[in-house]
Amino acid sequence: MLTALVVAIGAFSAGAQERGGGDDAQVFGGGDSELKPFCEKSRERGTCQAIASLTTFITRLGDKKRPFVAPSDGKIVAWSIELGHKPSNRPPEGSPDADSNLKIFQDLFGNERYGKGPAARLAILKRQGGGVQFKLADQSPAVKLSGPFYANDTIITLERPLPIQEGEIVGLSSLTWIPTLRPRDEGGGQASWRASLNKDECNSDGILNGKPQKRVGSTREYGCQFDDRLFYKAYFVPNN
Repeated sequence: MLTALVVAIGAFSAGAQERGGGDDAQVFGGGDSELKPFCEKSRERGTCQAIASLTTFITRLGDKKRPFVAPSDGKIVAWSIELGHKPSNRPPEGSPDADSNLKIFQDLFGNERYGKGPAARLAILKRQGGGVQFKLADQSPAVKLSGPFYANDTIITLERPLPIQEGEIVGLSSLTWIPTLRPRDEGGGQASWRASLNKDECNSDGILNGKPQKRVGSTREYGCQFDDRLFYKAYFVPNN
């Protein structure tokens, strides 16, 4: 349940794909197109899971290890994110006074700056030494992911491409909460990802109190790894 805290949507247009990066773009994060984020319309508990307020990056996707590591110097020109359905705003059946799934996410992770709905941006991370310390080298503008983002795979073209150096990693910062995850116990396949938590925070309290890495130039520990499937991609164009 912990590794859950994420939800997903799905669908994108060919036009958006073309704008995403063009013929020269390499896609980081491509995988099994039949897998979808786990967030249903059901009002019952346990039917929608989402990423909490954390910065994350995928370390394994199927048989691909380190799928978001830049193979050379270049730039990230676009990114995409797939969300599940919007969590139900109705209380569980038989419990009319209980909070709805949507309200739980909003109350736990909503904030004054980014609102109560899903919000995210890309993070360019640079490993410091040989451990799990990472410097935030750059980041994209924040995007609020409500409305048409639900139940869709949406490509977001960057007005300012993010420069990235060989060996740096493209991560995803959840600024509130994001329904873009499929847990391993829901058939998420072989996948894993790291989160901006200390090694002693890989538990419910650590996740609930976690924060995304937001200050460019700062260094954070990514000491927790989870075996779930996240649904974001990045479009990389190498330097000439």
